Amino acid sequence: MKYTNDDKKALPWQIFFTLKKLKSTLEKPSISPRGRKVLDIIYDNLSSMKITGDMPFDLTKGLSLINEVISGIDYGEPEWPNKVLKLYGPPVKCIVIPFVSKHMAMSDIGQYLPQWRQPCEWYFFPFSAGEGDSPLNVELFSRLLDEGWSMYDQKPSSRFSLMFAPAISLLTSDYAAFNWAAVTEMNWPDEIKEWIKEVAGGSQKSEIGQTGQEWNWNQICYAVDMLLKNIPPCQIKDKALDIIDILIAGAIVGSYKTYLRTSFEEMISLERLIAFACDGSLFLSQYQKRS
Repeated sequence: MKYTNDDKKALPWQIFFTLKKLKSTLEKPSISPRGRKVLDIIYDNLSSMKITGDMPFDLTKGLSLINEVISGIDYGEPEWPNKVLKLYGPPVKCIVIPFVSKHMAMSDIGQYLPQWRQPCEWYFFPFSAGEGDSPLNVELFSRLLDEGWSMYDQKPSSRFSLMFAPAISLLTSDYAAFNWAAVTEMNWPDEIKEWIKEVAGGSQKSEIGQTGQEWNWNQICYAVDMLLKNIPPCQIKDKALDIIDILIAGAIVGSYKTYLRTSFEEMISLERLIAFACDGSLFLSQYQKRS
C-alpha cells in the first residue's frame, strides 16, 4: 500500500494521540501487571516507528487494533475469564479485555505495522460487559478456552465445551445436552436427589456421554454438598479440589437455587462462596507444591 502526502501528514498525529492515550493508561495504578506488559510492548513499537512514503502496511488498521487493546486495558480486565484462562489455557500469555472486536494474536498486529517486535506471543479475547464477570459463567469460560487452544493448536477444539457440559446444560436449561440419566445414582446430597432425577427426565443419551470425557463426580458431589451447607469446598481430605470441579458444582447448586426461586441476595452469596472456594483451592495447591 502506497501512502499519499495527506496520509503521511495524518499518520504521525494518529500515532501521537495513540501514544498519549497509552501513556495516560500506564499512569493508572489500577492497571494489572499483565496489562502493563502488553502496553509496554505497544509503547516500544509505536515510539520507535518511522514512517516512510512507501510501506506495504495498513498502519490505520494496525492503530485501530492497538486502540481497541488500550481501551480495553484502560477500562479494566474481567477477573474470572482471565483467571480460568491462566489456569487451563494454552501455554501462551492470554488476556481477556473489553472493546477488542475479535480474538486475535498480538503478532497479527505485525501485519499492519512495520518492524513490529514482541518478546513473546499474546492472545487477546473480547469480553462484553453483558456476559458477566462471574464464577458462574462457565459457558463463557468453555468458549474462551476452546478458542485459545484452537488458536494454539491451529485446529478446532471442543475439549472444554465437553468438560463443562454438565454445568452448561443446567445453566442454559438445555437438559438434553448432557446425559443426566447416567449420573442420577452418584453420591448426590439428599436435598437435590429428586431434582437431579427431574432434570434427568428431560435429558436424553447424547454424544457427550459417549466421548470418553470423564468427570470427577465424587469431588463434584462433595463440592455440591459443601456449597449447599454454605461451606467453601476448597479441599477434600488433604487434597485441593480442582477448580473445574468447583465451578461445575457451583453451576449445579446455582441452577438448583434458581429452580427454588432463591432470592438475588442468596445467589450473590453463593457466587462469593464459589469464588472463596476457588481462591482457597489455588492457595492450598500452591502451598502443597512448595512443601
